[in-house]
Amino acid sequence: MVLTPHLEPAAWSAHLLPRGFNYTDDTPGMAIDLASLPPPARHPVTIQQVADQPTLAAWDQVFTQGYGLPDSMAPAFLRLMESLGTGFPLRHYLGLLNDQPVATSTLFIGAGVAGIYNVATLAQARGQGIGSAMTLTALYDARDLGYRAGVLQSSGMGYPVYQRLGFQKLCQMDHFYCIPTSHSRA
Repeated sequence: MVLTPHLEPAAWSAHLLPRGFNYTDDTPGMAIDLASLPPPARHPVTIQQVADQPTLAAWDQVFTQGYGLPDSMAPAFLRLMESLGTGFPLRHYLGLLNDQPVATSTLFIGAGVAGIYNVATLAQARGQGIGSAMTLTALYDARDLGYRAGVLQSSGMGYPVYQRLGFQKLCQMDHFYCIPTSHSRA
């Protein structure tokens, strides 16, 4: 949950901290000029846009595992994604390595910018440029649609990847988050 400027973290803390959430104010907010995207690079993944429920279910499983979330969260997250749909303003992408789903990303178009969300790569597929490819595919699509700026909030793991792609840190964001107890964070 990202706090809006008029809400102070203290107002949320009393309700969220006792329920297992943590608070941080050090999440980098990053942006990129889509005209400056690097050219497509060689990578071992095939990327497809999610267009149906079975592919969305595969996307959900990879996202859940890639983020190290408990398996018990997958059905609820899938229901949420199904309720939001697979068409604009939201597009999901699924990356396949040797025909096996291994990575996810989401493009959200709104307020004149292209937001990148849900970038995840399964642990066994990391270090091959797949996360970069998943991010760039969504950004290329946004650029082709006429958008000029891409934005995201970065994890510590993703920060150097996004910097290499040309994203620049513009701000620090406050948010509450929950650390899964049955898996380590990916």
